[in-house]
Amino acid sequence: MAEEAEPEVPKETLELEIDDVTEDLGDTLSELDRRGNEWLDWRRQLRKRAVGLGGATLVLAIAGAVAFANWRRQEWNRPMAKARRFRDAVARMIEKPELVARPEPSIGTKALAAAAAGVAGTMAKFLARRLVARLEAAGP
Repeated sequence: MAEEAEPEVPKETLELEIDDVTEDLGDTLSELDRRGNEWLDWRRQLRKRAVGLGGATLVLAIAGAVAFANWRRQEWNRPMAKARRFRDAVARMIEKPELVARPEPSIGTKALAAAAAGVAGTMAKFLARRLVARLEAAGP
């Protein structure tokens, strides 16, 4: 079998196709260049994606705060940290013992507490008698 020869394409047609392909390639490269410049323009990106960046920043800040709180809690509960706090507390007790115990209440505070207790007792008796009287009046 003999190979059939392909029909010849005129030179002008090939040149037109090459020009079309070259123009398409030039358009594609221009578009890629424009998109690359837009992507690298950080001011434009910031304006375009301000809400997303703000949300991401907020999420990162909250996640960082939670992580820090967890770390501090773990540090707080470590035995060496507890021993250090106990040592500091004992040092404060030795330095200022008057701040360790609560001071004795004044005579005015004691009198006010006694009066409040008396009023509360009297009110309780009055309310209890009133409740019993209502129950007796209602009958069995």
